[in-house]
Amino acid sequence: MSLDLKVYIIDDLESMRKIIKYNLLHIGFKNIDDCEYPIQALQKIKKAFHQGCPYQLLICDLTMPKLSGIELVQQLRQDDNFRSLPILMVISNSDRKDAEKIISQGANALIIKPFSKEQLKEKIDKIMTNY
Repeated sequence: MSLDLKVYIIDDLESMRKIIKYNLLHIGFKNIDDCEYPIQALQKIKKAFHQGCPYQLLICDLTMPKLSGIELVQQLRQDDNFRSLPILMVISNSDRKDAEKIISQGANALIIKPFSKEQLKEKIDKIMTNY
């Protein structure tokens, strides 16, 4: 796995974005953006692609206001440009029962909060091996 990947974190909670970014930095990633609002993130993902500097991995929270993580994934998967974009969905323990649905809607993998830096690295390694 290349640590030069362009990663985008989408989570409505600033504290969670900071935790994920902190862990990614300690794993060795350097090119990390984040966003609080899923609708804004969707626009930025498309803009980055069309400018020739696409995101290569999304880490997205499942539960967000106005547009859920699943809805964001569904919208991306409808666009041929993003059908294979690797997406790691961040879920709470209570969302585990919906795991199959989340994967069937287009997420590549799930990680349950709270998670360690090692667990995050393992999930990303697994996703990127199949990419």
